[in-house]
Amino acid sequence: MRYQRGLCVLACFLTGFGLFGQQPGAPPAVPPGMKSYYLVFVTAEGDAKRTVTSPEGKALFAAHREFVRGNLEARKYLLAGPVTDASSLSGFAVAAARDEAQAREWESEDPLVKSGKFHFEVHSVLLQSLDVLKYESLK
Repeated sequence: MRYQRGLCVLACFLTGFGLFGQQPGAPPAVPPGMKSYYLVFVTAEGDAKRTVTSPEGKALFAAHREFVRGNLEARKYLLAGPVTDASSLSGFAVAAARDEAQAREWESEDPLVKSGKFHFEVHSVLLQSLDVLKYESLK
């Protein structure tokens, strides 16, 4: 829980730079060189994060890795990776969606989420443009 709050505070802090001085209700101005993205955080219910060693867990995580790889290749996700500490946070992605609804739609197809053992959060952020990132498959 502590890590989720920290990530939310970081996302709010980063977003706050773009919103500073804006009129209430006005869409945030996007500073030059920055773009809107969506941070997707995947969290594990209970000890679901530890299921990776079971046969069912190995198959589930293999399907999840293929899902993430496909989204990276399609440039839906620009960055993605696992969280390796003992928190309930399991992974993250930076989604290049047009809006929060699209980011949620994409992540709802994740096999981990479909299993019901993992959930996700989506947060809008302004980041330096990630257009220069290039995905190279590790296959």
